[in-house]
Amino acid sequence: MICLGHARFGDDSKETEIMMQTQVHFQQLRLDKTNAPDPSPIQDEILVILKIACEKTNKPIKVLSKIGIIIFEDQIALNTSTLHIFLSSCKSRINNVFRRDGWEIVQMDINQKTEILQPLVDRKETRNWTIRTPPAGSSITKFISQHAELIYDQKDAEFHESPNEIPIHNPNLPQVRALLDLCSGNPEHHAQTRLSTIAGAT
Repeated sequence: MICLGHARFGDDSKETEIMMQTQVHFQQLRLDKTNAPDPSPIQDEILVILKIACEKTNKPIKVLSKIGIIIFEDQIALNTSTLHIFLSSCKSRINNVFRRDGWEIVQMDINQKTEILQPLVDRKETRNWTIRTPPAGSSITKFISQHAELIYDQKDAEFHESPNEIPIHNPNLPQVRALLDLCSGNPEHHAQTRLSTIAGAT
């Protein structure tokens, strides 16, 4: 097991690398936009995460679930208690933007939600997840329609194993600090440019 910050997860170096890169990306973005009046749109930030997962691993569903995103055919399950850590943003901002932009919550009881999310999500963690319907025609729904590998299918035997604990990367750890320093010291890694470039890619 690898320990980063206060949580541990399975020893999968590729997954670890992707999740660390994702968190560092948004940590640097927040640093760069400290004095900006408006943060980047949540939809663009989630799209960046989806593109990173597609490009960097052949198991994007597992990586996304650890970040707090599970994609179904027409809905997306979100765990803002985890997602806000990777986005380096507060939960209230994320939830408020979802409401404002029309990400409707799919109403269901805890048993229904548990059945849908298993085995990717442990039963005791189900309450932390909401299932939402993203706006039709959004950049996220368009991207998902072009990348079927992002869509979770419970019938896939690959997912029938005990879920790992959610990783939380401490920004004060040497590995994360080094990546932050690298980003801030290299103009080619300017976070705002990276975000707009990745989100705008086809």
